[in-house]
Amino acid sequence: MGTLGLMAKAGAFGPLEGAPETFEYWSLGKNTDSETGFGYVTTPLKIGKKRSGIEPEEFLPKTQAFLDDALSRWILGTEGFTARLNPDAKVYNTYDQLMRLEEWLGREQDG
Repeated sequence: MGTLGLMAKAGAFGPLEGAPETFEYWSLGKNTDSETGFGYVTTPLKIGKKRSGIEPEEFLPKTQAFLDDALSRWILGTEGFTARLNPDAKVYNTYDQLMRLEEWLGREQDG
């Protein structure tokens, strides 16, 4: 969301103009509150009655900082990509099944 907002702010979408102000994630996932049983909209912004999230005016600057860091370290820099920055964290990540980390942990090298 943030990268698209930065792109829109920089005029990357041709004739479409405007300042990005609201950032929403639209999902077709299961939702018992929906009359159809699926679909919801959420935002990372701390708006309305939300007690958590990021302040709207901080969203794009933070996104820019994260993007600049990633570009300078990994894309344009010499630092290698890390499969997991915190391998001891007990959280499920959508990409865990893709990186196949368990196949390589503790694997003996063929000699």
